[in-house]
Amino acid sequence: MNTANRLKKLRLERGISQEKCAQDTGISVSSIKRYEKSGIIGNTYNLIRLAEYFSVDMDYIYNPNEHYKRNEESNHGIKRNRNKP
Repeated sequence: MNTANRLKKLRLERGISQEKCAQDTGISVSSIKRYEKSGIIGNTYNLIRLAEYFSVDMDYIYNPNEHYKRNEESNHGIKRNRNKP
């Protein structure tokens, strides 16, 4: 599954429109649409915001390897503080 498909899948699984995703993340609707169409997220800050918004690792969104798991799958939906071990 590529980046575009993953982003769209994450959004649709949660029943979120592109407009709602844009509003919640502060990313423009046109950027959300472009990411879902092309799969290219050129702005690292936006990648971080999307990963946090969907509670997944950035690698899950952006890395083409399938072995990355969603945070919610690996820690049962509990967000951990990345500053603590």
